[in-house]
Amino acid sequence: MGIYKFLVQVILLLVYNFCFSQSKIDSLEKAYNIENNTYKKGYILYKLQGLYYHSDAKKLMEYILKLKEFALINKSDSLFAYYSNAMGNKLSDEGKNEESFIYYKKMIELGKKTGNKKASGNAYLSMGVVQMDMGEFKKANNNFNLAFKDYSDINDKDGQIYYYSNMAALSSILGNNENAVRMVEQSIKLLESKNEISHALLNNYINYAMTLKAINQHDDRIVPLIDKAIDYAQRLNDSESEARCHMLLAEIFSDRKQQERSRVSLKKAITNYKSTNNFMQQGYIFVMLAETFLNENADSAIIYCCVAIKIFDKIKSKNGLGVAYASMGNIYTNTKDYEKAERLLLKAENIFSTNEINNENYELCLRRLGGVYHERKNFERAKYYYELLLNSTELEIDNKEKGDLLAWLADIEKERKNYKVAISFYESSLNIRDTAGLTLSVYETEKLEKKYKVKELESKNINITKLLNTEIKIKTILISSIMGLFLITLIIFYLLFISKKKQRVIESQKKEIQIEKQNVETLNGFLQHETKRQLGMIHGASKKIATANDPVRESGKLNDMIRSIFKVYDNILLSDNKSEISLKKIIEEIFHDTCISFNVFLELTIEGDIQLSTRKVDVLMMAINEIIVNSFEHAFEGVVEPAINFKLDDSHDHYTILYKDNGKGFEFNENKLVVGKGMYHLYSLLTQNLGASFTKEKSEKGTNYKITVKHDSKKGSLS
Repeated sequence: MGIYKFLVQVILLLVYNFCFSQSKIDSLEKAYNIENNTYKKGYILYKLQGLYYHSDAKKLMEYILKLKEFALINKSDSLFAYYSNAMGNKLSDEGKNEESFIYYKKMIELGKKTGNKKASGNAYLSMGVVQMDMGEFKKANNNFNLAFKDYSDINDKDGQIYYYSNMAALSSILGNNENAVRMVEQSIKLLESKNEISHALLNNYINYAMTLKAINQHDDRIVPLIDKAIDYAQRLNDSESEARCHMLLAEIFSDRKQQERSRVSLKKAITNYKSTNNFMQQGYIFVMLAETFLNENADSAIIYCCVAIKIFDKIKSKNGLGVAYASMGNIYTNTKDYEKAERLLLKAENIFSTNEINNENYELCLRRLGGVYHERKNFERAKYYYELLLNSTELEIDNKEKGDLLAWLADIEKERKNYKVAISFYESSLNIRDTAGLTLSVYETEKLEKKYKVKELESKNINITKLLNTEIKIKTILISSIMGLFLITLIIFYLLFISKKKQRVIESQKKEIQIEKQNVETLNGFLQHETKRQLGMIHGASKKIATANDPVRESGKLNDMIRSIFKVYDNILLSDNKSEISLKKIIEEIFHDTCISFNVFLELTIEGDIQLSTRKVDVLMMAINEIIVNSFEHAFEGVVEPAINFKLDDSHDHYTILYKDNGKGFEFNENKLVVGKGMYHLYSLLTQNLGASFTKEKSEKGTNYKITVKHDSKKGSLS
């Protein structure tokens, strides 16, 4: 859709002489004052009104009325024809297409009457442009050809250039890109024959590059064409066109997966738009920059979206804000942060819907919302957005997009196991996509595969029923003859089985008693070690109070520390006799109280709420407490801003604890499994009681621990 709109804009700019120049106005007004020929003076007025077409509506109307008055005074049908064309252009620009056609037809009539084929050609051309914009392509094509005939009869190169440019746009809209290329090449050939650099030539080069891109984005001619257009834009000092060229280059490089080159072009486009104070386009380019980082660096992508949001908010652009929010939502969707994605996309949807901005950005936003809900298995909401798009009469949904939406609805029904409904959606998708000229699609393949599976399942059910009936008959015949032998054999095997089972139970009980004894010894050793160390810390703190300048303050700190320690052991050793305890709650209480007491910054991340037995929680909390106290005792001496980062991540078959402090670190031999008595107790506690794997990584600053425990409590190993 984007290339068609761009091409139509280019043609309109060419037809209405969009190159507004004050020097050109001054030159024409001077020519008007010194010209004696009545017809030429009237034609100058016609050219003057055209220069004000996109810049000053008041001046435009002033010159149109002046042209009408001049035509009436001089009783010139030719000049009145130019007046009719000017009025037709003005009315069509205001959306009054039917009224504009009255003036265009009047101009054609006067042009034929006076033999002014330039005037009638212009009228045919203008009427065709309006019809093309209205979607009446057949009528537009007919009027363009009539215009070309008039221009050819008088060898009007400018008129022929406009014809070829318009036919290129029309061919692109109708999907005939090869013909569009031929038309653009003819337009460029005529423009180059004039041996001058003009905005018309510049825009035709851009048009040419875009049409080639629509055919094949890897065409080797595209980039040199745009480079040539950039050179012309710089010579014409046309920053807007140069920025447009860089944006087109960025899009091409992005399609070719050359994201770094795409970013360079986008930044050049921003520089050009800054020189024109075009903040709107700057905002959109920052969104495009964000998209280039989509699969590489989500943080950079989010930063660029935030810059775009700031720009759009400053210039009060609702549509821009909607686009930026939708783009940021897409970034979070890509990182699978569906909660943030949903929040941002809903924000974008609200902007689009409340401001009646019914465009392709709104459509894209709705599709992304449907996708987010689909990923989150919220099928009702996903289905709501897909059907909203399908049933919309305001949004322009083409056949390919409708086919996609129906296929997604089929996917939802497939996941719900509503296979019959899913197949009907797949069939509808295929029928719509076929009308768009598409060949066999993945959706048809899935549909046929599903149909085959359904039929295969029905066939299997019939065969299984027959097989069961046959087996019942066979069993009935044989069962009486083998029952006696079977019962005797069964009794013998049962007696042997009972004997071996009892032996295995006795051996298992002996082994469990031995393991439990070893675990108790490990726990006792760990508790003795921890008790000594905690008493040592309290003793050290007491000595510090005795020598402190502010004993009261140091005493308060000691009191906080003792209370924190007691709360830790209260949670560990005196917990309720519940069958399961929330690991999240215990960790939050221990860390918050302990870190507040020791004035340590804490970053705590707990994903999932793991429920463990009292015994497992006790063991795990003692291990965590050992690591925390180890940081307080050894790591933070001389550290100005001590900090701890703790993360608990719950997976489907295990949970992982990641611990890191920013202390002074330590040196140890990587070939040794443990360092020091405390670490030996910690290793034994985790591996023997929880079957956990335990990693202690070397770090230049700080210490990193990683504990991994399987949910089924199978034995782990030291990493």
